[in-house]
Amino acid sequence: MTRISPHFTRAELQCKGSGEMVLADGFLNALELLRIGYDRPMIITSGCRSPEHNAAIGGHPRSLHLTENPHHNLQGACAVDIKRPVGSDLHRLLHAATSLGWSIGIAKTFVHLDKRSRYTPLPPVIYTY
Repeated sequence: MTRISPHFTRAELQCKGSGEMVLADGFLNALELLRIGYDRPMIITSGCRSPEHNAAIGGHPRSLHLTENPHHNLQGACAVDIKRPVGSDLHRLLHAATSLGWSIGIAKTFVHLDKRSRYTPLPPVIYTY
């Protein structure tokens, strides 16, 4: 396993379809700071997505997971999905993420985390699926 930061490997963040890994400048550092603030393991279920893989899995065409995102003029992904923590660990994650300016989407089995407000004009949000 190739570590690309103290808490994450390339395999965790690369596209599950193409193997590409293109992250927005500074995104990995922001993710590492979140992991440190959360102080719990984060199981990444979706990191980077090539446009082809994103389409194949039914992802939004302007997804912040995309390795190429002309709509937002991004050169790399600025989003991850992680396995949804349970109980107080979910509260701990939400507190750490909001305090660091992350946008959060809460689903039944995963939590979407992105840095949209850092890389686009979009404001940070919290939403449910």
